[in-house]
Amino acid sequence: MTLALHQYLSPLLQRGLDVLVLGCTHYPILKAPIVALCGPTVAVIDSADQCAQDVARRLAAAGTLQDGDEAGGLTCHVTDESPRFSALAKRFLGMEVGAPVQVSPDALYADASARPVRKAS
Repeated sequence: MTLALHQYLSPLLQRGLDVLVLGCTHYPILKAPIVALCGPTVAVIDSADQCAQDVARRLAAAGTLQDGDEAGGLTCHVTDESPRFSALAKRFLGMEVGAPVQVSPDALYADASARPVRKAS
């Protein structure tokens, strides 16, 4: 893994990279080795962290953000069955998750109210 990261990042680092945005969903797993490879002069921005902060701000503004002391829950929904889901979810989230609820793609749009609303241009 370190060799692959080195091969991908070396050209950027050689050009004087000062900010790197981790823009893909699986990059947070690689954040620590990426930060180590880039060194202290490169700011590594985790888009997942930024997205979570934005969601927290929006929930707070809507008055729906739960207090950290309140028990919450997590239900995962998937569109395909993956025997590796629980292991991957634990790795990404750092916690055990229950079995996911499988939802067929057709069911996502079966109800007209569930369809995305597109504004006329």
